[in-house]
Amino acid sequence: MPVRVNWGTQNEHFLFDLPDPSTPLGTIREIIAAHIDVAPDTFKIVHDGALILDNNAPISHYAIRHDSILQLVTPTGESDEERLKITAIKEQLVAIRVLGNELARFTQRESQSQATYTKQLAYFQESFTQLLLRLDATDLQKNWVHARALRKEGVASAQAFLDRIDAART
Repeated sequence: MPVRVNWGTQNEHFLFDLPDPSTPLGTIREIIAAHIDVAPDTFKIVHDGALILDNNAPISHYAIRHDSILQLVTPTGESDEERLKITAIKEQLVAIRVLGNELARFTQRESQSQATYTKQLAYFQESFTQLLLRLDATDLQKNWVHARALRKEGVASAQAFLDRIDAART
């Protein structure tokens, strides 16, 4: 009896013959991906209620047999709330880049008084701190991987500019 693979929201499924038990899970993942026309890394495989993760382990390690049923779990996509958060984070990233360009132009100018220089650095420091705090205050759910990655990028970028400002003061 072949292995049954359930996927999608409409009880879609297909059957395939199981290769040798020493076959790595990654090979099974590629067979499944070719069958449903998606990239192999875009879904997770569940067997007997357990999430199967190690693509290098042989399928015998997971007790996948000829009568097994595999369930595919695919990401559901971004919710409206997540898209709004991503948009807000991207706006902060743009603001960080624009302010970073202004900081670069400012630090390249040679003829400026010490008072002006100190005052402008304080302005940049305050602006980057506000952007950093806005990003930090953005509440994101655990499974919003893209939004979390963008926020992390923004925080790192703002922090790097703050470090440059601190270095310029010394």
